[in-house]
Amino acid sequence: MRNICNIPLSQLSTPCIKGNMIVVRIDETYYLVGIEDCKTHLHGQIILSKGDKPLRHLGPWKTIPLGKGFYEFEFVSLKDMRWTIGWVP
Repeated sequence: MRNICNIPLSQLSTPCIKGNMIVVRIDETYYLVGIEDCKTHLHGQIILSKGDKPLRHLGPWKTIPLGKGFYEFEFVSLKDMRWTIGWVP
C-alpha cells in the first residue's frame, strides 16, 4: 500500500473556494489510479463479542488506525474483502 505521495507541490493544482468548500482539481488519470488502488480497502471498526472466533481464512491484510477506534483495512483480494463483510457474489 502506498500512503505517501511523492508529488512535488509545484505539480499540485491550486485550491479554490466554491461556496463554503475548498476544491482541488485532480487529473482524471490520477483519480482512476487512486480508485483502482483502493478497490480492496474498507474503513470501519472491528467489533467482536466475547467468544467470537478471530477472523480466519484470509490472506495477508493490513490495518491502519484512523483514530477514534476506526481503521482502514487493506486486503490482498476482493474475495477476502467480500468474505469479511459477508458479501458472497
